[in-house]
Amino acid sequence: MRSSNKYKAVVFDLFGTLVSTFSSREHDIVLDKMARVLGVENALFARVFDYDMRAAREKGEYSTIEENIKVACHQLGVKPKPDDIQRAAMYRYEFMKRALWPRDDAIQTLKRIKEKGFAVGLISDCSPEVPEMWGETPFAKLIDASVFSCDVGIKKPDLRIYRWLCERLDVEARECLYVGDGDSSELEGALKIGMEPVLIRVEGEDGRDRDRPVVDKWKGKRISALREVLKYV
Repeated sequence: MRSSNKYKAVVFDLFGTLVSTFSSREHDIVLDKMARVLGVENALFARVFDYDMRAAREKGEYSTIEENIKVACHQLGVKPKPDDIQRAAMYRYEFMKRALWPRDDAIQTLKRIKEKGFAVGLISDCSPEVPEMWGETPFAKLIDASVFSCDVGIKKPDLRIYRWLCERLDVEARECLYVGDGDSSELEGALKIGMEPVLIRVEGEDGRDRDRPVVDKWKGKRISALREVLKYV
């Protein structure tokens, strides 16, 4: 039975929220392995694949990582063998599988939220291997509805991505608590559509692309561990 509360649902970001922000060092090692197997200079490959193509990848412009790698190689003027493309993709898949491992308190927190009677949703800016692997993660049975940017072609803070999640959960935006690490101006988007945003910042994480000056100015609700969201529900 849900406790007396203005919320009906708790909506989570994925990276930096339900899972730890992945290590920059490990990510760079994976890019280097991919570049070497493809016969590309690693700095050039990192620039094209990780920086130039990241937004397009997260908007679903490449249906698979293999397709993305093939296009990147074409732009760099190299023609790797199909087996080399598969090997490079394998490095990426293995990395992402590790990156999708839940925080220590994630599963128990989600279970407690559901025991309290709240719906649970997810909105993630991500590349196509994430929804491909999603059913194999411990999250799949605990999250009622998910919206992945690569599936819908838009990213946060576009208000449509929040609205679609609300429709799938059958709730109003004002009935949602939104929890995220602040990347992609996601908290501002959540606030604008009417959700109650909560910033999560876990001390000591090796983050990537974190807009720290903006996040550090956040004046709203803030937690330092995922389990702390329970005090709001």
